[in-house]
Amino acid sequence: MKPISLSILLLLAASLAVAQTISLDGSGDQASVFLGNITLEVTKGSDANGNPSTLLRFHIESRNPDGTTTSVIGFGPIPNEAFVTHGPSKMSLNVDTSQVAGFSNTICIFTPSPHFGFTCSPSQGGPVQIDWRGNGLNSESETVHLETTTGPVTEKSDGHGDLGSADTEGSVLGVTFSSRGEAFGSFISSGHGHTITITKNN
Repeated sequence: MKPISLSILLLLAASLAVAQTISLDGSGDQASVFLGNITLEVTKGSDANGNPSTLLRFHIESRNPDGTTTSVIGFGPIPNEAFVTHGPSKMSLNVDTSQVAGFSNTICIFTPSPHFGFTCSPSQGGPVQIDWRGNGLNSESETVHLETTTGPVTEKSDGHGDLGSADTEGSVLGVTFSSRGEAFGSFISSGHGHTITITKNN
């Protein structure tokens, strides 16, 4: 979890800029990863015009030797065929965000105390490939009302549905991971209801 001082600083700075917004509504398949320094969610639903849409968002955080923190942030619609369900307990994601028009790829460098500050710039993006397989170790019914801010990006999410834990393996922009036999960390859901709004301050 990021320090409170970092989140507050990024939120205050971002609020001074002009914003752009995308949204997703409805119900559909969803898969997520919360492992180490990677947070990722991919969700099917409908865009603001009612068309089928798939929304991907992720955040990769790493600490640098000089004490700064690098946050790589990606979000936006991806081709619907990039996120596929194979039966009731298996899902896969395969997309190159550098090749998706309109996908937001950003990198931010945060400088800690005593020189609080951050700078953000566009980044190249790259391949995201993940496989999920339900492992039956944990199931949850969730109702979610969340608002999170990372750098210039704020996500508001309201959702409800049943989640199941999953084994997962893959990579996000070259950062590889594998998780097997765990009840928490990766989840899949079918028919998940959600309303998601993402705002990026330029």
